[in-house]
Amino acid sequence: MNPEAEKARAPEADEPCPTCGVTRWTALFESRSFTIGRCARCGLVRTLGVSADGDATYPAFDQRETALVRAMRFAVAQLLRERARIVERFAPAPSEPGAKRRLLDVGCGSGAFARLMSRRGFDAVGVEPFSLGRPVDEPGLRLVRAPLERVRSDLGDFDVITMWHVLEHLDAPQPTLASLREHLRPGGVVVISVPNFESWQSRFFEGGWFHLDPPRHVTHFDHATLKALFAETGFEILGERTFHFEYGPVGWLQSALNRILPRKNFLYEFIKDRGALAGVPASQTALNLALSGAAGVALAAPSVVVEALAALKNAGSVITFAARPTQGVRQG
Repeated sequence: MNPEAEKARAPEADEPCPTCGVTRWTALFESRSFTIGRCARCGLVRTLGVSADGDATYPAFDQRETALVRAMRFAVAQLLRERARIVERFAPAPSEPGAKRRLLDVGCGSGAFARLMSRRGFDAVGVEPFSLGRPVDEPGLRLVRAPLERVRSDLGDFDVITMWHVLEHLDAPQPTLASLREHLRPGGVVVISVPNFESWQSRFFEGGWFHLDPPRHVTHFDHATLKALFAETGFEILGERTFHFEYGPVGWLQSALNRILPRKNFLYEFIKDRGALAGVPASQTALNLALSGAAGVALAAPSVVVEALAALKNAGSVITFAARPTQGVRQG
């Protein structure tokens, strides 16, 4: 962002910052009629004037089961192996030979990642408060459709807790992250991934950045504010990653498509099938799909190269931290 441009904008809202409590904000820009503002004291960036209202922001719907949709889901699911490798790098060793490690995926969506980790030898639990998860209770895999606060007393302890692009959806991330610490076994770790507000993508597209996604994304992190959050909630960072095939190149592609396509976030909504395309005429769907396919072929390779360069400069579109409770902080 241009510092002089930031100074020229007036404070926008009286709502308190969830990190430091200050009510002074600097308006940065508009996105989909929402104001994106920076806290005048701690630098946290927020979508101002909104809250994480599940009923309004995540309406119920039924996912489609066509052959094309299933094929798209299968292709996207292959990217989850990238997440699995990160988890397996930092997960503590089993307590004894043959013992299963336990993993909790908070905001598990369809449950695809929890299911993958179950197949890779973990005892996996996924918690999803909205309509994307199908409840499952079988050996090695449990998917629960409920808010974390409602079911946490029944979850037990875990070796690994993951949150893949969930923290930015929360009004108050601190209490949630602090509460997860209580569910970690000795030696346990958390792996948390969020969009990087100071990325090249964010700076280039500003209000049109795909990963900004207001009003669903309420809190927007960069390296400094995410590190501060971990420190405040009693975690020390073990490792960091800023390049993900799953999020980085896709962010460049969808952000670019949003500038030329009549339907915003079409490709993402088509693949994820969250119900946003329900009622869209077939002719519009076909047009957007054809244009997305053509542009995707042209932009795929350049987006990977640019995102890789951004990650080398610590400006990748995603920040993923692995962390464990600070020594002296009660665990479990």
